[in-house]
Amino acid sequence: MGTISIASDGRVVTIGSYAFAYCSKLKSFTITSPALATIGTYAFKKDKKLKTVKFKNTTKLTKSGVKKSLKGSYVKYVKVKKSKIKSYRKIFKKSNSGRYVTVKK
Repeated sequence: MGTISIASDGRVVTIGSYAFAYCSKLKSFTITSPALATIGTYAFKKDKKLKTVKFKNTTKLTKSGVKKSLKGSYVKYVKVKKSKIKSYRKIFKKSNSGRYVTVKK
């Protein structure tokens, strides 16, 4: 299993590689930390019930920060605020995140 880094103020900064891999009962995942900058490779690998990942208030996430993060997962949708849809479509391209996903509100 991977690791999750938490800043001194309690905000999640990093979700490590394989952090939630093989969590067969994981049905939903919502991150609200504005400090999140990195999601490691294969972070949600083989989580068959997880179809949607929601990001609320995440501002530091970049293209390099999600490299292959969804590879091997069953995630179909990434939900974000309406104002972030365009930038998150660039971040979560299949060539970058490792899986084709639909970014929506």
